[in-house]
Amino acid sequence: MSIYKQHYKKNIRNIAFRFDADESIGFGHLIRVKGFIYRNLNNFNKFILITKSSKRKINLHFLNKKIKIYYLNVQNFRKFENIFKILSFENCKVLISDISYKQNIRTKNFFQKYYNYLKKKNILSISIDDPRQYINSDVSIIPNTIIRNNIRKNELSKIFVGTKYICFNNDLTKSNKKIKKKPNNILISIGSDDKKNYSLKILKSILKLNLPIKIRILLNKKCISKFKDLQKKHKNINFIT
Repeated sequence: MSIYKQHYKKNIRNIAFRFDADESIGFGHLIRVKGFIYRNLNNFNKFILITKSSKRKINLHFLNKKIKIYYLNVQNFRKFENIFKILSFENCKVLISDISYKQNIRTKNFFQKYYNYLKKKNILSISIDDPRQYINSDVSIIPNTIIRNNIRKNELSKIFVGTKYICFNNDLTKSNKKIKKKPNNILISIGSDDKKNYSLKILKSILKLNLPIKIRILLNKKCISKFKDLQKKHKNINFIT
């Protein structure tokens, strides 16, 4: 890809991220951005973060001198020129976008318009994508186990598929401990919103086994009401909000 080679040869030192995160969108987008920054603090001079989420929602406690964050006006966050102005001011030619969530996926031609605009402005676009959307960025990362042939994409887009491309923080390390066949504790973590109630279905299946274990469920506060009846009957259920 000529645009990739062009920017790569210039020895990229500033890199920007476009992401959003809150209770309705989910916080996986923020976790991936933080993971990339933690792993690359010594590889770039500056990290520029662009988001429409509020300071209170994303809680960027890891900020240091290398990181600068811009908060987009919620009413105008779809105006791409606002993003380009930030990139120009920060002298940044690379933008990693993690904005593949329901609102954008359901907006007709949103990603085509977004990435075509970046191409016209000679910005190298790297995206973290959902396999359901049309891929139009220069480089796309789809951190899911899917069949590549089912992906709809621009013929010039370079795609990397698979869970090995998820960028976690360095502090989320693998443990060498062997997993017990009969664990004492179980954590259910499907997603902060879980609108399809997978957590509840999994919990009911575990309770049917009648095992002497403690169960914790990671959820938003607004979702806990669905579990009230079960929690009254089973004292081994707790929630992490």
